[in-house]
Amino acid sequence: MVNCQLRKFGYEHNYDNYEFNKEQVLGELRRFLLSVMQLAIDHNYVTLEDKEKFIAPAFPDRVKSAIVV
Repeated sequence: MVNCQLRKFGYEHNYDNYEFNKEQVLGELRRFLLSVMQLAIDHNYVTLEDKEKFIAPAFPDRVKSAIVV
């Protein structure tokens, strides 16, 4: 599990605690990374090869076979 705090600053310091499943958090972060990198490719900021090298550390070998691009 991953514990997070959402803090809201202003005149009062309010915060809420959340608990998330670690695998779900990592999955969403990976999905976000793929989306951002696809936008970068679509707008010619990076090449497909650059994308693959950049995101490789985020995807262990056991997960790579499940990735559909």
